[in-house]
Amino acid sequence: MGRAHSNAYLKAAKFFDLPAKPVMHTVAARDARQLKPFADRWGWNQWATDWRQVVHDPQVDLVDIATPNHIHKDQALAALEAGKHVA
Repeated sequence: MGRAHSNAYLKAAKFFDLPAKPVMHTVAARDARQLKPFADRWGWNQWATDWRQVVHDPQVDLVDIATPNHIHKDQALAALEAGKHVA
C-alpha cells in the first residue's frame, strides 16, 4: 500500500484542484534497509523506523496509515491523540 499511497500523493494535483500541495514529509517502516531506497524512489523527504516519531513530529499534519489492518487501531488513535488528521 505504501507505493500506491505514495503515487496517489504525487499525482493528486493532476486530478484535483487542491487548496494546498501535499508534501510527502516522512515515511515510516520497520526495515531500514528497504526504507531509504523506498523514500528516495517515491519522493519522501525523510524516513523513520518508528511510526511514533512521525505521529509526534510537529511538522506532520496528516498521518496516512498503510499498515496491515490489524495494527491500524493503535496507530490511528495515537495520531488522533497527537492532533493529526488520519487517512
